[in-house]
Amino acid sequence: MRRFALAALLCATARTDAAQVVVLLRNGDRITGELIAQETNRVVVVTSWAGTLSLPLETIGGVQTVSGEKMTLAAAPAPLAPSPSPVIAAASAKPQSAPPPAAPKRTHTNVQLGSNLVFGGRDSAAVYARLKSTYEKPYTHDPKKFFRAIADYTGDYGETESIRSANRMTASVKTDFDLGPRSYFYNVGSGGYDEIRKIKSHYEFGPGLGSHVIKRPAFEFNLEGGLNYQVQHRSAGDTLESLYLRGGEDATWRFGPRFSLTKKFEFFLDGENVQQFRFRLDTTLSYKLIENLSLNLSLLDMYDTAPAPNVDKNELQIRSSVGITF
Repeated sequence: MRRFALAALLCATARTDAAQVVVLLRNGDRITGELIAQETNRVVVVTSWAGTLSLPLETIGGVQTVSGEKMTLAAAPAPLAPSPSPVIAAASAKPQSAPPPAAPKRTHTNVQLGSNLVFGGRDSAAVYARLKSTYEKPYTHDPKKFFRAIADYTGDYGETESIRSANRMTASVKTDFDLGPRSYFYNVGSGGYDEIRKIKSHYEFGPGLGSHVIKRPAFEFNLEGGLNYQVQHRSAGDTLESLYLRGGEDATWRFGPRFSLTKKFEFFLDGENVQQFRFRLDTTLSYKLIENLSLNLSLLDMYDTAPAPNVDKNELQIRSSVGITF
């Protein structure tokens, strides 16, 4: 349609006297000369530097007078008239701009679901769920620095021979702000309960500083240190409340296009009694089946030097799950 309109426009300017015009080519070049012929598939101009040029119609983006007058393709051009200053209507084709790039995806969410069912000498059933969502946005004034927010939720429930063997929930939110190429400030808060470990409710929060020690596509490693205020309301024993010194590290390895390993370790030293401490180790090995689906094997190790009465100091969990990322 555009080619037909341009041909009709040029044919409508039937020559009676040659006129000086500027032909605008689609590749950005401009040719100035006398317009001597217009046909259905070409335009002929005479130039002072190359003589007569025959220009295919598909290479032309528009025509204008030497004074720069332009008209859209829809406008009707004025025909050439035998006068000292003829005017040629010009058709200018506005180049189509490229579509704007898609906005970068800033939120990534992973959902893991798993279950263990045993029917035999001792019937048992356990289900596990985890949802982790990460938001990341670069600073407007410095795109190399980022603000991040990480929300993490886990829940377990299990029974062995109709006796409850697992019933816990933990939710946490962590934010961090890059201060420099390597350093960042963070703040973390979490809460939940654990019936088996006799914790009716617990919560903790605290700020600190971190360092991006290694930041490569295949391997990332961060170190953190700060303060952490913790409270545990127990169903047996005393309620614990104390300010802890927190040290942490997290790492991510990517082994080729399918395997990845993530590790997060936190150590809490009681600021009022340095003989008491806690730690948590959370490690997950993932294998990508397809683009958004993975198999996961997770290990969670928790230790507390002063647990509730009749509760082991150490608890180790190994879980398998299917993960969906979106």
